[in-house]
Amino acid sequence: MCSVSDCENPVKAKGMCSAHYQRWKRYGSTELRGRGAAPKHGMHGTPTYKSWQHMRYRCLTKTSKHYRIYGGRGIKICPEWSDFSCFFRDMGERPKGTTIDRIDPNGDYCPDNCRWADSHTQGNNKREHTMVEFMGCRLNVSQWADGLGIPRSTLHNRINILDWPVDRALGYPSGAACRAIVAAHNPDGFVEVPDEVAQLQNYNTTPGR
Repeated sequence: MCSVSDCENPVKAKGMCSAHYQRWKRYGSTELRGRGAAPKHGMHGTPTYKSWQHMRYRCLTKTSKHYRIYGGRGIKICPEWSDFSCFFRDMGERPKGTTIDRIDPNGDYCPDNCRWADSHTQGNNKREHTMVEFMGCRLNVSQWADGLGIPRSTLHNRINILDWPVDRALGYPSGAACRAIVAAHNPDGFVEVPDEVAQLQNYNTTPGR
């Protein structure tokens, strides 16, 4: 059944019936438009328009596979950007090789928090803003990864994509490495680390974990 409120037609694509899907595909919204209300910006089908369209889909449509990490966790779109013309006015045309990026990954889609950025910049931005606390030591993902000697993207994926527990994500390379990082960032220069932390490597490689 179509995910649009009060519509009981069968699903055609992206959780919507044929009529609502075609309306969303053309206008970026499932709301009914009157005759002559088609967009006049001439940007339909362009990379910029598609970015706006997909932004709305992942934030507003519960059947989107990405809804849980966008609209589902409270990420909103500023009211003005419900109109593509306003979005284009604030963001300009999307440069080749970029997509829309929120400077603060926990903030909303709005002019002050959005930019066009390439995948490398976006990846670094997400890792820099993901804070991880372990044994009283609070560092971002990049700092933990550099200290453990593992790729930043690996640690980011363990925590944000695979939903591993923090001890498992950090302890996989070596419990001793975690001990050293925590101690180095402790204001007193030393921290008491329970014995089980040193055994994290065994914990993480145990079959079935």
